[in-house]
Amino acid sequence: MIPEEADIELLNKEHKRELFSCGVDALDIYLKQYARQNLKKHIAGTFVHALPDGTILGYYSLSAFAIDLHKAPAALLKGFPDYESVPATLLGRLAVDKQFKGKGVGGALLVDALSRSFSASKVVGSMAVVVDAKDEQAVAFYSHYGFSTFLGDESRLYLSMKQIEALVCAID
Repeated sequence: MIPEEADIELLNKEHKRELFSCGVDALDIYLKQYARQNLKKHIAGTFVHALPDGTILGYYSLSAFAIDLHKAPAALLKGFPDYESVPATLLGRLAVDKQFKGKGVGGALLVDALSRSFSASKVVGSMAVVVDAKDEQAVAFYSHYGFSTFLGDESRLYLSMKQIEALVCAID
């Protein structure tokens, strides 16, 4: 169970990044070495689920993305004009510290990311959230929440903003 005092917030220098370990080197290194730099350079926003003492339970990052319409699934593009690409939001990373796995942190982070993406889509266009799953376990995780795969790329998944809107409205 997620500790009640934990909150999801934008990464800041008070968070204890050096203690985070999810078991995947690339995800650990990103949080420890690149997340704050990318935030400062407006490349990606990183949000952490953290305790008041700065301990990070998990994190995710969001950035702008474009979907090439020639590679996108027909179901996603139904009714769209013939553009080269359409805007989306990239959920670039999502990771949970090993000591908090299986406690609902990943699901809470994903719901928060989808909610923030939906809110942002009202100001800056985004028709879907896209994720590149690292492995079969990640594909199963995202599929559980309704994500669908892109044609010819089983590791790239998406959830349309219409689906996200229904999810967000059901939670509120």
